Amino acid sequence: MKKYNAFFVLGFMLLSCVKEYPLKPSGKMQPLPVFHMFLQPDSLIAAQYSHAADITDKILDEDAASIEIYKNNISLGTMTAMGKGIYNLVANKFSPRDSYWIKSKDMVNVFSVRGTIPSKIQIASVDTITNIVAGIGPAFNFELKFTDSAADNNTYRLWVKRHYFEYVYNKDGQKIDSLFKTESLSIFGSDLSFLQNNFNNYTSKEILFTDATFNGTLKKLKFYTTQYLYLNSLGRTTKLEIILENMDVNMFNYYNTRNAHLWQQQSISQLPGFILGNIPGGYGLVGGFTISKRIIGFE
Repeated sequence: MKKYNAFFVLGFMLLSCVKEYPLKPSGKMQPLPVFHMFLQPDSLIAAQYSHAADITDKILDEDAASIEIYKNNISLGTMTAMGKGIYNLVANKFSPRDSYWIKSKDMVNVFSVRGTIPSKIQIASVDTITNIVAGIGPAFNFELKFTDSAADNNTYRLWVKRHYFEYVYNKDGQKIDSLFKTESLSIFGSDLSFLQNNFNNYTSKEILFTDATFNGTLKKLKFYTTQYLYLNSLGRTTKLEIILENMDVNMFNYYNTRNAHLWQQQSISQLPGFILGNIPGGYGLVGGFTISKRIIGFE
């Protein structure tokens, strides 16, 4: 009994020596700005602003910032906070080739970004035909012609939206309804535009390219999709929307690295890479672009 009591007392003494020491706080980051603004001529000027610190922290909307917009070094005014980190400025929209200057200030961060809206881009024509692609078989082919300024070093983004009805069937296999949907088509090509940018390996839903291979007056690009687009038991296509953007270099780098980052996130053998932005001391992007669209209707 004495032996048991001695063991109990010893154990109690050891436990009493164990103390909880609070961990030293790991240097908390100052909340950094997360800011996105995409400037398109003749469109509402809008921005989204939030803050982020540690990876485990919530992203907090910023609704009390002062964001002033300058066009060609003339102030257009201060953006209006709409709530949930959204800001708008209705008047005095931008035009192609206008310069912009964004000045932002809140209780913690101050930053500014300068840039220029690219020149206007215009799709001249889109020809389509179903051709046989070597090693692929029948494919829906596009030949796109567009005009742009030869005086600039232009960077482009191209993608195709499919608008379609998806049929709904009951348990007996009878068609009872349809749902209207949109999707981005996978597009492919053998032109140098598809090959000159290595980041195009990370996605087939859009292509990013420069004007290095074009003469600057009339540009032609051939590409195709292998997706079946005509009426079948699954649904029917109503139209295709070809979308071409002329972007400033900041947007071009942003989309390039974004595509690589998204691909790397889905690979167990890759670490996600950085997405290049242009917000000093923070994350996100202010960029300008012009856009041209062409619709191809289906019966």
